[in-house]
This record gives sequence, structure tokens and C-alpha cells, in this order.
Amino acid sequence: MLYCDSHTHTKYSEDSREDPRASVEAAIEKGLKYIAITDHADPAHPEGILGVTEQMLSTYIAEIKALKEEYKNRINVTVGLEVGYSKKGVLTALEMLEGEYPEYVISSVHCVGGKDCYTPGFFDDLTRKHAVENYLSAVLESVRVPYRIDAVGHLGYLERIMPYEDKRIRFTDFEPLLSELFTEIIKRELILEVNTSTGNSGAPTIPSPLLLKAYYDMGGRLVTTSSDAHYFSRIAHNFDTAQDELKKIGFKHLYVKQKGKLTELGI
Repeated sequence: MLYCDSHTHTKYSEDSREDPRASVEAAIEKGLKYIAITDHADPAHPEGILGVTEQMLSTYIAEIKALKEEYKNRINVTVGLEVGYSKKGVLTALEMLEGEYPEYVISSVHCVGGKDCYTPGFFDDLTRKHAVENYLSAVLESVRVPYRIDAVGHLGYLERIMPYEDKRIRFTDFEPLLSELFTEIIKRELILEVNTSTGNSGAPTIPSPLLLKAYYDMGGRLVTTSSDAHYFSRIAHNFDTAQDELKKIGFKHLYVKQKGKLTELGI
């Protein structure tokens, strides 16, 4: 059974054109109990790909809240936001997240060292080791921000796009950084999303099952299924496989969060 999709995008993200209502309807059709609309907000993005800005935030929240009320007897709609971390954007994010809404905030890293990871040439002059270390260091910074966050988005993002033959980020290769990161995630009771938009990684999820097992072995239990859908047809994509992988590791529950309150779901 499919329960929740905790990471989806609509027309408020610059890389999507979907109407939020279509996303909600698609989630209902697929039997979901929860859907979080989590459009991009990337303050200080180096290429100006900002998504939801401070000026747009109230309009965005109002539209998703209206859908939340309209569909409350059919599905639980969460008003979310995916905040892309950058040092220069911290104060803007702090201002955007000071209110009651959005009620669910994903912290993600799309940019490292002032460059978008999808920018041509990002990996130039970087060894695989240095690229991953730089990325993981940025993720560690992103969970220690002064603004409120609820989940860590697509940990292992580089696996989608790395040009190296070996794309896998293994715990044993980067144990000091990953151990510190998982310790912070667990201590802060953040949800680690299991993202099924995997690009060219070759893994069924991001983080890969290898990293999810390491997180579980360290005591991490808070996970959620996330499609990262930018088209409503991709909502809940490959969730059966993701849930099977979680069960193999030992996870027994998925979690969603609204206004700081965790809800435990089956798996």
C-alpha cells in the first residue's frame, strides 16, 4: 500500500508547470493518504533560479492551503517548501520560515561552492572524492541552519549526475562525514527522505539502500517516501520498490510531519 509522497513540485517551481490541483488529484487516484506540495525556494541561487520568493510566498501558501481545506475528506495535503541551502541565503530563508506556514520544510543542497551541481563543468578539476566530500560538507552545514527544517532532501544528490564511472556514495568511503551527518539528523529528529528520482545513479533510491542501511544501523528510524515529482504522472513513482528496500533493511514505519508534529504510518 502506498501512503505518502512527501516531495512534489508544481508551477511555483521554475522547473515544473503542473497545476497543484492536478497533483492532488493524481495522488488521490494512486491511493495516497498524504501529499506534500514542496515547491522550490532557493534564496541566493547563483544563477537566479529562485523558485518561490519572499514576494510570492503568501500567494503560494494561500493556494495550497485552499486545496488542503477543499480535499480534507479525501487526502491530507501538506503545505510544504523545499529550501535549497546556501550560506548567502540563510537570512532570507529565516525570514521566509518564521510563520506558521509552510508547515513542512525540506532542506536540500543543490549548489556547492557557489555553483549549481547541474552546471556544465561543475565536476571539472574535481576528483570523485573531493566532489563528494564538498557535497557532504554542504549537507552537514544545511542541517545546522538557524531556521526551522523538518526533513533532509535527496541525500546523495550527486549520484544522479556524477560523471565518474563509480557513482555510488558508500558509507565506508566517507565514514567521518556521513557518521557526523547521520548523528545530527537523528539528534534533531529530522526525517530522511527516500527519494525515488534517481537520475543516472543506478540505485532504486536516493539515498541508496547502502546509505539507508548505515543510517538505520546508527539508530535512524525517521524516513518518508518522496518522488520529487515535477510532473503529476511521476507522483509515487517506484514507491513499491522503495518500500520493499526499506523493509529489507528493517524499517517498519514511514513518517510525515506537519507543524512540527510527527505522524507514523505503516510501510
